[in-house]
Amino acid sequence: MQFLVPRYDPWVVALSVGIASFASYVALDLAKRVRGDDRRIARNWWIGGSVALGTGIWSMHFVGMLAFSIPVELGYTPLLTVVSWLAAIAVSGVALAVAGQNTLGWRRLALGSATMGTGIAAMHYTGMAALDMAPGIVWNAVLVAASLGIAVVASAAALQIFFWLRRVADGRSYLYQLLAALIMGAAISGMHYTGMAAAAFPVGSVCLSAGALGGRTLNTMVAFSAFTLLTITLLTSIFDARMQSKTALLAASLQKANVGLNQERERFRALTALSADWFWEQDRDLRFTEISAGIERGLGSDHRAWFGKTRWELDWVGVDAATWDRHRTQLQRRETFHDFVFQRRDAEGRLRTASTSGQPVFDEAGGFVGYRGVGRDITK
Repeated sequence: MQFLVPRYDPWVVALSVGIASFASYVALDLAKRVRGDDRRIARNWWIGGSVALGTGIWSMHFVGMLAFSIPVELGYTPLLTVVSWLAAIAVSGVALAVAGQNTLGWRRLALGSATMGTGIAAMHYTGMAALDMAPGIVWNAVLVAASLGIAVVASAAALQIFFWLRRVADGRSYLYQLLAALIMGAAISGMHYTGMAAAAFPVGSVCLSAGALGGRTLNTMVAFSAFTLLTITLLTSIFDARMQSKTALLAASLQKANVGLNQERERFRALTALSADWFWEQDRDLRFTEISAGIERGLGSDHRAWFGKTRWELDWVGVDAATWDRHRTQLQRRETFHDFVFQRRDAEGRLRTASTSGQPVFDEAGGFVGYRGVGRDITK
């Protein structure tokens, strides 16, 4: 049987290899995103990344098929073309799901690469089946098996690269990621063109789907759309990585500030224990948020009764309305006050006299956050 001699447009072939390498680079970047601590965000990256990556890989195969020509007008049936695209998305979903795991054992590697390789082959040969030829395509079984083997091996290599890049220092990660993407792109292209070489078209063949999808305009649209989608995905991934890095730095800075604040508070308490009977803290509404148990020894008052109240809402005696007004004015002006004297009766009815001093507290931006101070029992 005689067969038609196929031809390939070298520029379109180069374009298909470029798309495969670019898609591989984006895949390596997406593998980092699907491992985030926030499972909801990681799941969204997995879904969006599968669509973007699957579209990129499918575009490589479709553009590669458009690079192929025989002395017969060709076209691709829409339904099988869409099915081949969905197969590419499914393969990408498997790849990113495996890449999102913490470890890559031999069982997971074998199952993942076999699933991915079979899916890639299904995508390719479903796309080829979109060529409705009469008589049908004659397949070389050896080359078909070789293309399937290449797909499985390339998938295994891709999964191992995903995990290997995690151990690479940040300073060299982009260089290694680029080299890995070129290798993966070459492997994907090798599988495709091996599969194309397995197809033979008898002399006198007619493409019954010649009026369907095809042509140089479609080739350009697919390539442009794939590059655009992959570029947007990559830029979004880079932006997300930078935002995560900034968030991590801010979290570390906040943790450090909290540690410093706690240390300062402990030093304050230690000094208070030496120079006063109790210490206290108020929020910006001048309500007590903390008061030491020393007040129970000093005034015979349950310190828990102070929480959530202002000083003038407590049961004091010996302070007239004018004195309270002057004290409130001081606090509203955010002024430091010294030796504010008040009295109250303890549980046994004895009159106790106390003196308190305090100073306002401000945050790093200069905003008022409350008061902090000490108190002493000055009962004679």
